Amino acid sequence: MKKTILVTAIAAVMAGPAAALEADFYGNMRASYRTATVHTTGGTQEAGIDSSKLVVGWKGSEDLDNGNTVSFKLELEHDDTDTKNGDWDNDRSWVAIGGDWGKVVLGREDTFDGWANAGTDIFAINGGHGYFAGNELEHGIQYRGGTGAIKFGIGAEIDSEPVGGATNTTYGISFEGENWQVGAHGADADVNSATGIADAITPGETALNIGGYYTFGNFTIGVTLGDNGAAVNSEALDIVLGFPLGPCGALVGMASGDALDAAATGPSGDILNLGYNCSSGAAYYGLEMNDEDDLPDANFIAYYGVRF
Repeated sequence: MKKTILVTAIAAVMAGPAAALEADFYGNMRASYRTATVHTTGGTQEAGIDSSKLVVGWKGSEDLDNGNTVSFKLELEHDDTDTKNGDWDNDRSWVAIGGDWGKVVLGREDTFDGWANAGTDIFAINGGHGYFAGNELEHGIQYRGGTGAIKFGIGAEIDSEPVGGATNTTYGISFEGENWQVGAHGADADVNSATGIADAITPGETALNIGGYYTFGNFTIGVTLGDNGAAVNSEALDIVLGFPLGPCGALVGMASGDALDAAATGPSGDILNLGYNCSSGAAYYGLEMNDEDDLPDANFIAYYGVRF
């Protein structure tokens, strides 16, 4: 069912007016060196040098005569850490149609979590820790709409073996001003899945993130409050301050809450994160320090990447 939905959608898009679609090839390659082993959801990232990101993809769009646009993306990712099992992974692959009325996306694509945590997504390599509403739809369908400063969306995962007809769902809303933004992102997980929404949320639970950011002068402060819906160890708060430092940008962030106590050894967990990020043309590089009180050693990371 999963593959059939995507293949059928691609065939529909490539037929008729969309047959003239021209695809752009793009990619992202990044190598990193880390000093400490990090245990992550689904695996382990070992200390040492690793090609922590290798992404290649094709994307394109075509305007239709009635003001609508069809578009597609086919993206593959390879990660030599245990979290990806050293294999190529279907990262973002979808087809869509959109217009003044909004956009419908069919396939594997990000959810609306960035609308809540855009101000606190500071973990360049390790990934965010306080967000629980799932960061992608697996074999799903979603609608994105809105006008001006308001955006909203709703989506669902289509599973080939639903439990009692249940479906994993996600929803989000965002308000944006000249120098501020607030948003919320929620998700309900009813079906077991190794990927997608249920990879971040236990089936039978509902998660919600609320957050935003405010920019004043050269500084930006972001706050996100997350609740994973569990009966215990459910909440986390992330706060980050971003500011220019020399030719690059610096980030200082703190995450705290009982949901971060992965070892279940106490009432709360804490994570301190420092980042220094630079970019020059297609290249980007930086340093990151992630100190989690559940781990014996702080993790220092140096990375260099190229986008094309």
